[in-house]
Amino acid sequence: MSVAMFYTEHRFYGKSMPTTDFTSESLRLLHSSQAQEDLKGFIMMLKEFDRYKNSKVMLFGCSYAGGLVAWMKQKYPELIQVTYSTSGPFYAKDSMFEYLQVISRVIYNLPNIGKQCFDGLFYGIQQLEQEYDSGPEGAASVIKKLGICPPYDPKGDYDKAAVFQTFGVEFGKMGLEDPEKLSNACNRLINATGETYAEKFVNYRTNGTTPIFCYHTVDYDSTAARCADTSLNGKERPWFYQQCNEFGWFVTTETNTQVFGKSVLPFFYHQLCRDAYGATFTDENILLAQENTNKVYGGYTPNVRKSVFVYGSSDPWAPMGVQESLNDEALTFYIQGGGHCSDMFPQSDEDSESMTYAKVNSRAWVKKWLSED
Repeated sequence: MSVAMFYTEHRFYGKSMPTTDFTSESLRLLHSSQAQEDLKGFIMMLKEFDRYKNSKVMLFGCSYAGGLVAWMKQKYPELIQVTYSTSGPFYAKDSMFEYLQVISRVIYNLPNIGKQCFDGLFYGIQQLEQEYDSGPEGAASVIKKLGICPPYDPKGDYDKAAVFQTFGVEFGKMGLEDPEKLSNACNRLINATGETYAEKFVNYRTNGTTPIFCYHTVDYDSTAARCADTSLNGKERPWFYQQCNEFGWFVTTETNTQVFGKSVLPFFYHQLCRDAYGATFTDENILLAQENTNKVYGGYTPNVRKSVFVYGSSDPWAPMGVQESLNDEALTFYIQGGGHCSDMFPQSDEDSESMTYAKVNSRAWVKKWLSED
């Protein structure tokens, strides 16, 4: 059996640009359903060649692409024979507080240092929030200590959310992409100087010297300006548009079972949506868009067969995924300790027992389905 593999790009990402900018008018062409039609067109084009005319089609995707391939299977079951989705989010949700819950749990479970790092973040950020809330001088003092660029003139809850959002982003990125970096960061936090948790956290951020973190002003206006950059340099803009217009998945601190404070709530992201893309992005419309996404795609339960879903217990996107097998031909595998898309690599002697089980069995099912008439 010969195999041909193709890598496709989603419109508005990479070099696949249907327009010359990221204006709101241009981004009207950016939607998961349109991306599926692009993929359908590509497959149909290949089918015009004799060598592919009778070929079976398997789609593989990681993260958001993992959701897309299963949605394609649901929409075009006769065109797509098999799908493999790793770390795919499916359930559109406004406040994705689960993301930081998982990151916090990963931190707590770090060997030897987890509890200390967890406490250092929890109490350090809590103390900084308390100082920030003590009045204008306290707020200005906090952002200056953190090495954020002047002017030190915070204006309310939106600026506060912009500042405290950076902590979850920083540790979330490490937890998602590089667990070793997360461990190193925790070691630096634990060993930072300071008499209080807040002082230790500040010194961790600044390496205990004159702040070196001043690379831009961290406030609401500067955050909104990055989201509103309509040039092709505005790399944050397309994905945030899809969040505002389809999925939500806004990473918030709207739960007590995470370590990054209480300052980052949905109101912050909803206002960013309006300031970035226009007044039509009301709270009601943002929530309606998420509701419609779940209605069209099925949320946690897409209607598919001959599909595999794989998640890791340390993946912050896993709570938005297919939580359990949907039927005897739509199977979910969980990897204890697995991270984001961690099963997409070849088998290795270093794989855990859980990882090996998921890789062997998920791929065996794929091979079985592809071999069927």
